[in-house]
Amino acid sequence: MIYGLGRSEELVGEVLKEFKRDEFVVATKGAQHWYEDGTVKTDNRPEYLREAVEKSIDNNISFIPYGPLSFGLLSGSFTKDFKLDAQDWRQLLPLFQGEQFQQAIETVDKLKEFAVQKEISLPNLALAWLLAQDGVDAVIPGGKRKERIRENVQASKIGLSKEELNTLEDILSSY
Repeated sequence: MIYGLGRSEELVGEVLKEFKRDEFVVATKGAQHWYEDGTVKTDNRPEYLREAVEKSIDNNISFIPYGPLSFGLLSGSFTKDFKLDAQDWRQLLPLFQGEQFQQAIETVDKLKEFAVQKEISLPNLALAWLLAQDGVDAVIPGGKRKERIRENVQASKIGLSKEELNTLEDILSSY
């Protein structure tokens, strides 16, 4: 991962010119929106992420979703009445505010039902869905406990049929 307001990326580009393209993988972390004034903010809006993935694919760059489990939302443990602690950084994210949070919880509930029918965990469903997307070759979910890390690794072994992917798209498009 490289940071530096674009300068690091320029340096990497210069160095990589010395290698054959099939000798390395270039990846970009999604949901980081760089504004012209130099600020960087998290932007998990579907339209922004779709555009970022399309640009990545067009440039043969692997896309790594930022916050692949939506910062805990896709753990399935939150309810409509859930409130973050006053010091929790996620309070700054629109995803955890007001109507957007309520809509997200409704969508998560539908995804939970799908995961139960498939006999997998909700986090594994989310990670497997991400890995099934064009341009996504890796996900980096957080892990605070060994059990969670072990569980997350299992997502790479879950296959989703076209029909299942279409059903998930229908659920997600309602969000």
